[in-house]
Amino acid sequence: MIMETKKIIYCQAVKNKHPEVSATKCYEALANGAQAQQTEIHGFVVDDKYFVDSKTMQVYDMDEFILVENIEDSLSD
Repeated sequence: MIMETKKIIYCQAVKNKHPEVSATKCYEALANGAQAQQTEIHGFVVDDKYFVDSKTMQVYDMDEFILVENIEDSLSD
């Protein structure tokens, strides 16, 4: 239940910045970007287009990262 509430919050962060987004798909992930401050960021991927940093709530386009790992899939294995 707590995880579902968190997902709603992160989806809403994306919808605030991009109102046209459906924000129907959301999963927990770790992301790594080319810049030092984008190393091993925890957050949520929304609609496979946007990444929301869980600490800062900053919304990034997915193409800003070189690797995004769905950790929900990893935990269920």
